[in-house]
Parts: sequence; structure tokens; C-alpha cells
Amino acid sequence: FLTYSTYNVQNGYVVFGGTRWGGSFWHHNLEVPLTKSDMSRRVERFFGKGSVSPKMPRLFARVVNSSREVEAAKRLRRTLQDALPECEEIFLLLIVDLQQASGPIYVSELGTN
Repeated sequence: FLTYSTYNVQNGYVVFGGTRWGGSFWHHNLEVPLTKSDMSRRVERFFGKGSVSPKMPRLFARVVNSSREVEAAKRLRRTLQDALPECEEIFLLLIVDLQQASGPIYVSELGTN
């Protein structure tokens, strides 16, 4: 979010674009002081520096477009573990779209923690 290089107003929304990750966003106006303080609070809470203990178990949800992205979940989980070394348990829920079969699938290669 911090890598945007352009912004303009479209249909009453400020749209931030030119990001390093290639996307754009309009749901948060980063120029507004309240948004900046909200984001700072969320980052502090994420890292366990607020009222939530850094040891508190965490659940992360990610929606992916196909099962091809499951492999990337391993790297995401390792990154989360590296970012939250004191966290006792990290759970990663993947919601996979475009599947022929329905129902939950457990990916054991991600481990139990």
C-alpha cells in the first residue's frame, strides 16, 4: 500500500495506483490522518504491540483463485512465522476458488503450527 505512485478521483473515490505489486486500491484514503492512525494501530496489533499479546494464536484467511496458489501458502506461512516469532500458533485458512470438488482439504505439508 505504501508504494503507490499515482492517485486520482474516480466516481467520488480516491484511487491509488502505480503500486510495486501492480494493483490499485480505493477502499482506504492514505492521505487522511484517521486512515494513517487506523493503519498504525492495525500494524501494532498485528505484531502484538497493542492490547493483544504477541503469543496469542493467530488465524489468517487468504482467498486464492486456484489450487496452483496453494504452494505459495507455504511461503506465506513461513513469512508469518518469521514476522511473529513469539506467536505460539499460526493458522492459515485458504479459500480456493475455481475447484471441481467441494469441501475442506487439509494440507499436511504446512505442518501443525
